[in-house]
Amino acid sequence: MEKPNLMRLLPRVGLTDLPSSAIWKRSDCLAGAVIAVAFGLAPAVLVLLTFDEVLTPIQLQARSLATPILLMEIAVIVYALLEGLKLPRIVALPSAALVMLLALAWVTVVNSPLASAGIIRTAIWTIHMLFGFSIVNLIRCGQLRREDFPPAIAFGFVVFNFLFVAFVVSVHRADYDWIDAMPAYSNIRWLGFYSTAVFGICAAVYTGNRHLYAAVAVLALGIAVWSGSRGTIYSILAGYTVAIALFPEMRSGWRRVAMIVAAGIAVGAALTAVLPMGMGAERLSDTSSSGRVEIWTATLPYIQLRPFFGWGEGQMLWMPQAKGVFVHPHNVILQVLLAWGMVGLAIIAGLSLWLARQLFPQISRDDLPFVLPVLMITAFSLIDGALFHVQSVATFVLLLSLLAAGKVSSRASISADGYPYRQLS
Repeated sequence: MEKPNLMRLLPRVGLTDLPSSAIWKRSDCLAGAVIAVAFGLAPAVLVLLTFDEVLTPIQLQARSLATPILLMEIAVIVYALLEGLKLPRIVALPSAALVMLLALAWVTVVNSPLASAGIIRTAIWTIHMLFGFSIVNLIRCGQLRREDFPPAIAFGFVVFNFLFVAFVVSVHRADYDWIDAMPAYSNIRWLGFYSTAVFGICAAVYTGNRHLYAAVAVLALGIAVWSGSRGTIYSILAGYTVAIALFPEMRSGWRRVAMIVAAGIAVGAALTAVLPMGMGAERLSDTSSSGRVEIWTATLPYIQLRPFFGWGEGQMLWMPQAKGVFVHPHNVILQVLLAWGMVGLAIIAGLSLWLARQLFPQISRDDLPFVLPVLMITAFSLIDGALFHVQSVATFVLLLSLLAAGKVSSRASISADGYPYRQLS
């Protein structure tokens, strides 16, 4: 029997609604398409690696460090080095600040109480940084296209949740630990970090008449609500509010965003009714801080002990107030102060302001699928570890690098083939 031609089937299932530059339509820039697909599917690979009720030590380590994401980042770094360096010219002040931050991170961690754990965490931060520079470099080399990533990430999210829901259905019982014994995440609430980023990407694309992305955005919010991640709703509302205040292009699509938010909450409530997990929609009515205020308060005395240079990365576990459970302060500002002190916070704030000043005047409609999730992840990091855990930090770095690369690269390599959704309605 003759096998069906996949390309002929695409129009029937609606996949042609994706951007015209979708990865499977590309004959050029093959390496970049592979990178986009690898990034999109890495979380699904993590589900497969940890698809067991009782995990081995190796599986636990893979889940804790999101090993497939880290390996993908390292592979991109190696490939970028093989392609050669074509980064933009060095700007003295921000470059010096970045070197100072790296030096501060490594010097503090080798003298920290939990040096071994801290060195691993600092090495991961270094990998994230090099990954970001590699993305920019590959775009400048013409080996990567920004527009390949939204469809790859959306597709990977669908695959991830197919596997995730399959696990829930296969082991569903009332006495199961739905919070800490799930594939891919040590705590099911972390699913909100992933869902928030996907929602931000898909919502921005959907407001430009790419309707298939609406379904993925609804799925993202529905899964997050089902998992009991309250921070997702907050981060979406906060991030989108900032986006419409800064970028008038987002304002005409607010009705569509409101519609998919309502639909996502409804999907989450329906999933909770069918397969209760993680307290689901019930947590939306919980107005407590879930212990965050107590964690923030307990962190302050340690920051005061080393206010200038901090304790080094990954040091919260040894602190008595952390009770051997909490690995970060659930607030990115306190997280930076605890790790790298006021000096580290000043350097990061300075670099952020410099980058924002470079990017803001140049932001266009085509940049919104990268801007919106960056704002949402940033908002999430003020109440949780969205800028601590490997997968969400890697996503944040990728999106920020794609946004920055679109501004430092030549128009011939980027702007000539932008997104096919120019008009908002």
